[in-house]
This record gives sequence, C-alpha cells and structure tokens, in this order.
Amino acid sequence: MIRKAILIESSNVKGENDLPGARLDVQNWANFLKSDLGGAWGDAEIRVLRTPYSSDVDAELKLPSDCYCFVAFSGHGRNGSVVLNEHLTSYSIA
Repeated sequence: MIRKAILIESSNVKGENDLPGARLDVQNWANFLKSDLGGAWGDAEIRVLRTPYSSDVDAELKLPSDCYCFVAFSGHGRNGSVVLNEHLTSYSIA
C-alpha cells in the first residue's frame, strides 16, 4: 500500500496575522510521523505545503485509490474552512 502524509501550514497569509505556531505544528507532525511511534514514515512519504494555493492542495490530493493519505492542517480558518494563500477564498474541509 502506498502512503502519503500531506502537512499543510497556512501561517503567513496576506491580510492575516502571522502564526509562527502553525510552522512549529507542521514540523512536530513531521517529526512524529518519522518516529517509530508515529509509523516510521520516510521523508519521501511526507509532503509539507507551506502557505499553499488551493491548486497546490488539489494537486497533492490526486492520489491512486490504493493510497493511504494522512492530512494535517495548521493555520488560519474561517467559517468551517481553511484559509490558504488566496486570502479572500477558503478551502472547504467538509
């Protein structure tokens, strides 16, 4: 089985306050996933997206049907959605 971790941090979005804790969250997730307790994921299995556009997230989520995908987000949110680099739009998590 293929596995992929997508770690998204949206800490520095135009028009919003910087969230340095979001950058730390993503680093902590990566460290955990690489640990034995976290599943001993390899570097090639973990993709970190830093303040991405929605098109970047969409591209990473195009996965084969036999792929196990773990997604974690830390950053700005609004009305049940996450805020990505397009600061006026939000990416629905529903």
